[in-house]
Amino acid sequence: MALPTSAHEGPGLSLSNPEQTPWSETERLAALRAYDILDTDPEAAFDDIVALIARVCDAPIAVVNLIDAGRQWFKAEVGLGVRETPLDTSFCAHALLQQDGMVVPDATRDARFACNPLVTGDSHLRFYAGSLLKTAEGLPIGTLCVLDTEPRLQGLTDLQQQALETLARQVMTQLELRRALRLASQSQDAAGRAIAASNYIGVYDWDITNDRVVADARFAEMYGVDPAKAARGAPIVEFFGAIHADDIAATQAAIDVAMRTLGEFEAEYRIVVGDRERWLLATGQVYPDASGAPAQFAGVAVDITARKTVELELAQTVAALKQSEAGFRALADAMPQMVWS
Repeated sequence: MALPTSAHEGPGLSLSNPEQTPWSETERLAALRAYDILDTDPEAAFDDIVALIARVCDAPIAVVNLIDAGRQWFKAEVGLGVRETPLDTSFCAHALLQQDGMVVPDATRDARFACNPLVTGDSHLRFYAGSLLKTAEGLPIGTLCVLDTEPRLQGLTDLQQQALETLARQVMTQLELRRALRLASQSQDAAGRAIAASNYIGVYDWDITNDRVVADARFAEMYGVDPAKAARGAPIVEFFGAIHADDIAATQAAIDVAMRTLGEFEAEYRIVVGDRERWLLATGQVYPDASGAPAQFAGVAVDITARKTVELELAQTVAALKQSEAGFRALADAMPQMVWS
């Protein structure tokens, strides 16, 4: 489906005019800045996209362009050699007023751009095609665009336009995943600080010979054991029974190694008490009796549920990023063959 090529009469562009847009400029700028992308260093994921779309469209200029207040800033570019330009000469700012993007076959014949310094000056721009970069809420934050110094009265081919729209969506995927990774990292740092400051640490002391675990109230509550009973001493099985079925074997193996070597113990595992599942990090040390046999096993357990949740979310985000990049690589490998075949 072709992008619109109809020209608006006159240069009266206003990104904050409610009659021209269903969104406010305040909302749009807030959405852009939520990605924390402005004024960041070049990144290969975006550089690859502009290189590919420039080749597919046989265009000397291609840009990932983000429309900020008073300027357009380029996350990636081919053929420009600058990172930003003033907004008053921007083609892409006009594209934001369209539903999906914009094509300008010949800028000298378009009332919006005929007097634009980029058209009348040394840049000699004639052709423009841009596909919007839209958030999930439909807010346009910029474009993926190609430009040429020669007019193209027929616009882009169907394949070129499909590539432009597809790669614009890929830009948004990269922005979303980049933001997700940043937020996950921040959450992980916050979770680490919370754990470090937390009192949710339980202490235990297992008398191996008599099979009695004496624990404080926090440790007992973690495992769903009556604190009064834990204070007197309870068999290890009463605590062990709360460990998630999928984690029992690995936890038991770690205990066996500590017992056999009279060494340190460390294990991460889930605890299920009622309908509540928590992650614990348990550490300890085995001490021998006079004969050298394991007699005492003492240590602490820390609730690390917050940390594990962040780790899982981060792992899922990284997996999604790898899948997205794999899809882009496949498209990048196939697209030139499709264009030139």
